[in-house]
This record gives sequence, C-alpha cells and structure tokens, in this order.
Amino acid sequence: MPSDRQRLLWVDVAKGWGIILVVLGHTERGLINAGLAPQGGWLESMDAWVYAFHMPLFFFFSGLFASRGAAAPWRKFLNSRARTIVYPYLVWATAMTAVQIVFSGSTNSPATMHDLASIPYDPPMQFWFLYILFLVVCLHKLLQTVTKSPLWVFAASLVLFASTPLMPALLARTANYLPYFAGAAFLAPHCHRLARMAQPLLIGLAAMAFVLLTFIYSQGSLRLLATVAGILGSVALSSAAARTQLGPVLAFLGRASLAIFVAHTLASAGFRIVLMKLGVEHLWLQLIGGIAAGLFFPIALEWAAEKLGFRHLFTLQHRLGAFPSTQLGSNCPRPNPTSSKP
Repeated sequence: MPSDRQRLLWVDVAKGWGIILVVLGHTERGLINAGLAPQGGWLESMDAWVYAFHMPLFFFFSGLFASRGAAAPWRKFLNSRARTIVYPYLVWATAMTAVQIVFSGSTNSPATMHDLASIPYDPPMQFWFLYILFLVVCLHKLLQTVTKSPLWVFAASLVLFASTPLMPALLARTANYLPYFAGAAFLAPHCHRLARMAQPLLIGLAAMAFVLLTFIYSQGSLRLLATVAGILGSVALSSAAARTQLGPVLAFLGRASLAIFVAHTLASAGFRIVLMKLGVEHLWLQLIGGIAAGLFFPIALEWAAEKLGFRHLFTLQHRLGAFPSTQLGSNCPRPNPTSSKP
C-alpha cells in the first residue's frame, strides 16, 4: 500500500505545476506590456489559456485542506490565518509597491504613495490572491458554522456565485472563487480516490485541450466549464507526473509555492528590465530567463533567510511549506490506515 506521503505527492506536484503557470502568466504579460511581444500573437493565446484556470486551481487546492481550520475556534482560526495569509500579504504587498515607487521610471506599472496607503483595502498586483483567499476562508468557515455540512456549504457557495452581479466588487470577487474552495472541501475525503481515477495522462491532456478550445473560441457559461476542466486536467496530469522522474522536481516547486508567488515578479521583472537596459530584447531569452528567475530567485531568497536565521520573511508559521492553508501533512485528509485498498 502506498504511504501517506506517496498519496499526497500529487498535491505538491499540482501546486508546482500551478506556480509555474503563475510565473509564466506574469512573465509573458510583462513582455507584452513592455512591447517585447506583438499584440494578438501566440503569447496572448497562451495567456488566455493560463488565465482560464490557474488561480481557481489554487483556491481548489487550498479548499482540500480546509476541514481542520473550519473546526477550530474562531480566535485560533483567525490567528492562524493572520500568520499564514495576512502577514505575507501585508509584508510583500508593501515591499513590492515600494519597489514600484522607487523604480517607477523602469516598470510597466508605476506606483504612487496612494497605492501604498490603499493596500489594506485595495490589493495590488498578484497579492489580490492572498487578500481574497483570506475572505474566502473566513466566509467558508462562517457557512460551515451555520450549516454544519460541507455539502450545504458548497450549495450555498453556488448560490452566492450566481448572485455576484448583485454584489459590491470585493464581495463579488470573493463569491466568484468560493465554489472552488468549498467544492474541494466537500470532495476532500475522496481526493486520493479522485486523483487515482484521474491518473491516465490521456484524460489530463484531453481536459487541458478542452480548456484551450473552449476558452479561446467561446465565451459566457463555457468559461466556467473550461475552468473546471482545467482543474480536473491539472489533477490528472499531476497524478500521472507524480509517478515519473518529473514528480520530485514539480513537488519541490510546489512546496516553495508561497515564496515563489510573493517574490517572483521582483525577479522576473528585474531580469526583463536589466536585459532591456543592456539592449537584449530577444523574446525567447526574455521569456525563458524571466520564468527561471521568477522560480528560483525566491527559493534562493528563502534559503538565504533560513541560513541567516530569519524565518519570518514569508510567514509567521514555524515552517514555510506551500500556499497558506495547504501545508501537506497538517490538514490534508488522511487515508484510512487500516484499509487494504491501494
């Protein structure tokens, strides 16, 4: 019978796959905005595909680990989420906005002191994810407290999702991502079985192709189908990749996903700006180099911080792990140790 760690490896792999998509998306958008890639080219088609599902994917994986947090008292719950979500949001949103202010003459999106002052209520750049994730986990816990049933919470999340046109912008954005989180929380006891069922690589490739076709060539309600297909395709691909030599590499990136998420734009944008200053505008060099810088600079930064004894660069938790609420081995539903099923 596979060990718990083997059963959970595909989740790390999926987060590694997801964080690569995050860095890819921000890198290619930076190149387009800087005029290094043509408008309407293949990068924009890739952009449409990536943004069809990659952030809902992270809300989904955060939801897989929601059960323990939902059962905790409110004070303990809020303290934990403040350490793992609010803290990195405030630290890194402030730091990155300050960098944009200092280098406003070189960046694609210059920032002002007003942007810095508005961080508590208007999340900048990619940090909207941490802001909305905090609201999502709090709303999910509130619904769980009222209904006592993951199924009813998921049903309520769908009602809220359908009501987003009637909501203020911030609440609408929260309700827009709640179903992915709540749906994963409902499916969490069966996540290992679902991953095993989704293992065949062919299923993953077919689902990802469906995302590409539906998102580029259709609009409206099919966007939601494309997002769901992208999540299922990612689960399938990750489950298959976990059994290959690529699995440990992706899992390594997945375990460093929080550090990569908050710090990758500093490296990828910096790489682009330095090369442009040197007169190097080759698209593929900019793209591949920017992705590599965005993935590995934050890992090096985390390693250096650990060596220097500063363990609170990314979170107030004792150990960094991956995205908030997704530390493997703490909240993930465990398989029954007495079961004889693989």
